[in-house]
Amino acid sequence: PPLDHHEALVESDRCYFCYDAPCMNACPTSIDIPLFIRQISTGNPIGSAKTIFDQNILGGMCARVCPTETLCEEVCVREVAEGKPVQIGRLQRYATDVAMSENKQF
Repeated sequence: PPLDHHEALVESDRCYFCYDAPCMNACPTSIDIPLFIRQISTGNPIGSAKTIFDQNILGGMCARVCPTETLCEEVCVREVAEGKPVQIGRLQRYATDVAMSENKQF
């Protein structure tokens, strides 16, 4: 299920914004995951969606079908340390859904 605004802010605050983020290395489209999550955490979901769509024109679709649990989330530092990764796929869906609901085109 999609995250609401509050859930997205709480989840984005869990990210460590790693400099050499393993999640980015695991992403087939090389999206700047720490950047788009930071943009959500600072209240900028439209900027987050732009970051996503600039790297992957199918970012909204990928947020729904990408097996994040075996790619970026599997190598998330939080997953390794705590057994619960940042919900990257759901955050991506949140950002792209906000942009689409506001008819933003990038």
